[in-house]
This record gives sequence, C-alpha cells and structure tokens, in this order.
Amino acid sequence: MEWGDQELCYETSDCRGSAFLPSSYTAGLPVPRFTTYAPPVPFLVVMRGTHGIYQLGSVPGPVPGSRKVFFYNQATCEQYGGVFTPPDECCQPFCDATSSELAEAGTVDLATLGLVPPFHVEGP
Repeated sequence: MEWGDQELCYETSDCRGSAFLPSSYTAGLPVPRFTTYAPPVPFLVVMRGTHGIYQLGSVPGPVPGSRKVFFYNQATCEQYGGVFTPPDECCQPFCDATSSELAEAGTVDLATLGLVPPFHVEGP
C-alpha cells in the first residue's frame, strides 16, 4: 500500500545503523499499524515512489538521535539543518518520536526489483 511522505528515525546522529519507524504513523491510515511485535509475515508499506518499509522488531526502540526524510531537494534539506543525499534523502539531527513509539524497520528499494505498479496476478 502506498502512503505519503515518511520519516525513519535512527539511534545515531547521522542516520546510520538500524532504521526505526514510529508506530503511531500508521494510525488513521488504511494500513496495518506497526505493533508491539513484528508480524510473522511482514507487511510492506510503499512510501511514495520506490521506498518500501516493513517492521522487523518489537516496540520499544532506542532513543532517537536523527531522522531521514524523503522527497526533499538539497536546498530544503539544508534549510532545516539536514545533510542531503541524492536523489531525495535528507538526514536531520532530530526525531520527534519517543523510544516507546519506535519499531525496528527494514527498507527496500523497489526500483531494484523491476516491479511496475499497478501490481496484478495473471491467471490461466
């Protein structure tokens, strides 16, 4: 399922290491909430375009030290004190979530899979 802009939080100050997604971000959206424990079959959420994310670990996560936001240009990223990585990533030295809201997340670049939406299954 595809849904708006998103941020990933990191324990480090430079958006390195394991990524964490605030569980509250899916509240009120037509997607499953990240839950206390990772589901046995991960649900992939597509973050506008080709950025995909799924839950790996349980809540709570670490105290966040930075966040990575997507779909920024360099000027906007730097305006908010971030470090820009082409084509559209911005690492900022803060994350508004608390550790009790964070679930460890995995990410996947869907462009590398050669998939073209809309997805469908062809039968005999």
